Amino acid sequence: MQYNEDQVKKIDSFLRLHIGKEHNSIPPADKIAQLYRKDRKYWIMMGVNILAIAFFGYSFLSGVTQLGAWVFYGLITVFVLNIVFLSYQKRRIKEAITYLSGAE
Repeated sequence: MQYNEDQVKKIDSFLRLHIGKEHNSIPPADKIAQLYRKDRKYWIMMGVNILAIAFFGYSFLSGVTQLGAWVFYGLITVFVLNIVFLSYQKRRIKEAITYLSGAE
């Protein structure tokens, strides 16, 4: 796949953020390994967020908790937004891995 200059700059800034400023001196295979570890970490964080939604949803809908509806909706909103942001980061990781795999 061909990447234009703007896409390369975005991927470079993403790599600088997640791998470090000296990411250019690291071999692509090591960068890919680091990105796969980050990808696994994001899966775990998404799982925790989904479990939190399930826990709060169950406790609210079954009447176990005395939290108000606005607190419940606020918590659910925060966890759903967190899942959206994590999925965006995962997509960026996959894009960087694809770019680095082509650079090898």
